[in-house]
Amino acid sequence: MSLYPRWLRETGFLRLMTLGWALAACASPEPETTPPALGVQSRPVVYGEDNRLDVYAHPSAAWRDLARQSIAVMA
Repeated sequence: MSLYPRWLRETGFLRLMTLGWALAACASPEPETTPPALGVQSRPVVYGEDNRLDVYAHPSAAWRDLARQSIAVMA
């Protein structure tokens, strides 16, 4: 015994609807805006005073040593 009525099974309506749902799920929308070219910035990254320090310029010797011994990994 099937969960669906006979007319759904015999007409292929269920298969057609399943195919439509699958195609709709796989479709990707077009991007709304074009991303800027690589290397081009449209606005500043740091707002206000830029008080960042490089590792070698940090005032604490302990932090400089820790940074020299550390390894960054991105997966």
